[in-house]
Amino acid sequence: LAACPNCRLIGPAASDLDYRAGWRWLRAWYTEIGRMGLRPPDVAAIHTYLGEPPNLIVDSLFHMLNTFPNAPKTAWVTEFASAEPSQAAKMIAYYEGEERIEHFFWFPPRNPAGWGWEPLALVGSNGNLTPVGEVYRGWANAAQDAYPAPVGEIYSGQSNAALDAYP
Repeated sequence: LAACPNCRLIGPAASDLDYRAGWRWLRAWYTEIGRMGLRPPDVAAIHTYLGEPPNLIVDSLFHMLNTFPNAPKTAWVTEFASAEPSQAAKMIAYYEGEERIEHFFWFPPRNPAGWGWEPLALVGSNGNLTPVGEVYRGWANAAQDAYPAPVGEIYSGQSNAALDAYP
C-alpha cells in the first residue's frame, strides 16, 4: 500500500457461512486490523449463495460494519448465484439498485468438469446458456443499453458480448 496510497483496498470476502455465524470471522478480522492500527479496506466484500432475499445479508453486513470506526460504507458482492431464475432476477435487481453495492459478480460462469455446479452456471456444460444464464444475459443487455461503459462482467473476465454469442 505504501507504493500505491491512492489504490482502493477491497476487504476480505466473507461468505454466507460467516453471515449465518453472526459475522464471527469478519468481526474478528476488523477488530484485529483496528488493534494493529492498520488501514481498513475502502470497500467490503461478500460471497452469497443464499436462497433468501439478498437484502438480509447486505443489511446484516452493514449493521456489523457500522460498529467499527472507518469501516467501509460500500461493498462488492464478489460471488453470487442462484439455481432459480426468479431468485437470480431478484438478486440482480436488488444489487443493481442498492447504492451500498458497487459491483457484483456471478460465480460460476461455467460448470467446471466434475464440480456439479450446472444449476448455478450461466453457461452449461453443453455450451448453451442455462435458465439463469438467460436471466443474466437479459439483465446485461438491458444494462449495456442504459450505460455507455461496459457493465456486468462475469467472473471469468468475459464481457457481456460473450453471452450475446449464444442464440
